[in-house]
Amino acid sequence: MFECPPCPPSPCLLLGPMVELTVTTSITDDCCCVYTASATCNPAPADRRIQQLQFNGNAQSITYPLTLICDTKTNLYTYNNAGIQTPIVSAQCCLLTCGTINRLPNVDNVFAPDSSCVYHRIFSCLDGSPTVTINNPPGSMTGPGYPGPETFPSGGFEATCAVGAAQYVHNSIVSGPNTPVGKAECP
Repeated sequence: MFECPPCPPSPCLLLGPMVELTVTTSITDDCCCVYTASATCNPAPADRRIQQLQFNGNAQSITYPLTLICDTKTNLYTYNNAGIQTPIVSAQCCLLTCGTINRLPNVDNVFAPDSSCVYHRIFSCLDGSPTVTINNPPGSMTGPGYPGPETFPSGGFEATCAVGAAQYVHNSIVSGPNTPVGKAECP
């Protein structure tokens, strides 16, 4: 009985900030080597919304862990992107380091990192109010250090968290760039 020779190490390599791969090698009946890898972010926080896996400098956030396949013709890992095996040339895990924004229950905040791992939060009112107000006293995260109040169209206000920053900021017409955002509410 013929026995397949052992497979060499995977020819595919993928490195990136906080990206961890666990490679698995298998041999098919016709002695072909198949390399797969499980991609994840390490360390992985309990709330995965604060850490996102991204490929190829694209702001699309990928759910992890994710199984990748090594394409031995190109020596690149690929992943299933809406039914299309897409080559991966770069990977990164983006970690949200900013704390929370005190927001009232009727304020929706969609947030995700861009391709530079800057998190963007866009605020809109779930109750149909046309405006969002930030840093409006009374309450926590208002007053000294939180200039305001300021009012913006619902869905038209964005706060950002840069890589390694501790607090969300926005470019205020009144107070200038990098103005801290502590509270958001719909009047």
